Amino acid sequence: MRWQRGDGVEGMGSASHIRTLVIHPMLAPYRVDLFNAVSERLELEVVFQRKELSYHRALDQGALRAALHCRFGYLEGNRVIMRRDFPAGIPRLLRERTPEVVVTTEFSLPTYITSRCRGYGAPRFGHIIWSDENLQTLREHNLLRRALRWLCTRRIDAMLMCYDGVAEAFARRFKIDQSIIHRVGVHQAPATLRARFDEAAGAAESLVVKHALSGRRVLLFVGRLAAEKNLERGLRSFAAAADAHTDLVFVLVGSGEQRFALEALAQSLGIGGRVIFTGHCEGAYLYAWYRIASAFFLPSIHEPYGAVINEALVCGVPVICSERAGAAHLVRTDEIGLVFDPKSQNDMDDAVCRMAARMQPAEKWMHLPRRDLMPVPFSADVDQFVSAVELAAASVRTRTRA
Repeated sequence: MRWQRGDGVEGMGSASHIRTLVIHPMLAPYRVDLFNAVSERLELEVVFQRKELSYHRALDQGALRAALHCRFGYLEGNRVIMRRDFPAGIPRLLRERTPEVVVTTEFSLPTYITSRCRGYGAPRFGHIIWSDENLQTLREHNLLRRALRWLCTRRIDAMLMCYDGVAEAFARRFKIDQSIIHRVGVHQAPATLRARFDEAAGAAESLVVKHALSGRRVLLFVGRLAAEKNLERGLRSFAAAADAHTDLVFVLVGSGEQRFALEALAQSLGIGGRVIFTGHCEGAYLYAWYRIASAFFLPSIHEPYGAVINEALVCGVPVICSERAGAAHLVRTDEIGLVFDPKSQNDMDDAVCRMAARMQPAEKWMHLPRRDLMPVPFSADVDQFVSAVELAAASVRTRTRA
């Protein structure tokens, strides 16, 4: 494997010398800051199974790699068959890298293979499973998924899950010690996000002019235009609010297979002139929309976490969030936003109408000072990740001595 290291970090030291290997599906924007911060405290290497995913091909992977400071590479021998990964190269990877702790994601084939490679008796390395499950997905497990989780959790040393509620429910269901579950959300460093937000001021001014948003109030969605995002109901809720608030505009940032159907629905609802489809955005123009938007809307019926909620809150944008998103646990007060049932049109309509009454016009809102609305500090994610690795390494040392 050809390992790479990000720009400007040669010789970076670590507070702990625990050799930690993370096997991760792909490099995504919401993981860069965490990997960078953890690499300052552990001897971290990350191996990605794929260079891109089919539904994230628009992401600038070159820019993401340039921003990644830890040592990383791509898994050799990974095969993708019917959109499933078959990571045949994992046993060889583990033999060559000799990690003290391995972190795998979800209850996947890489997790199962890694578990089998540990050996019986005194394990060769500690094993951590990193899962973004939420309470809704936990309730919807079929028998096979439950069996796989039961099997994989019998031999782990620690887990990473997003928040307290799902960790407690998972521990009860699968009869594991809750103390081995550490909390790591899908969050980015606020300094990174706020810098991008500040740098987008000029782009925001140009978007206000381009889309004639002066005097308008903007509701924002960022994500894939896919069925699980529940945007058909989202458009209907916007239409209900738009009847009472004639200055509302709904901006959908992203691409996906539902775009044409959603455009047609907007026209049929009589709101075509008040819905803007931007296509995929990154960099300054993405954060310009966060500067302009006075509320963020995530109507998903399936959303394991929802990294965009973290982006919105750090940028000071209140959110209207589906209760089925893992990130809904961040929305604890009316100042932060509102949570609704995404399968209830009435509940969603009510949430959008209530938020619409509080929204500010774009040209005023984008110049107001914004405070970070995130209730959970990013440093807590880093501390929890490192603590889980230390626990796993200590568990292996204890069993080896025994």
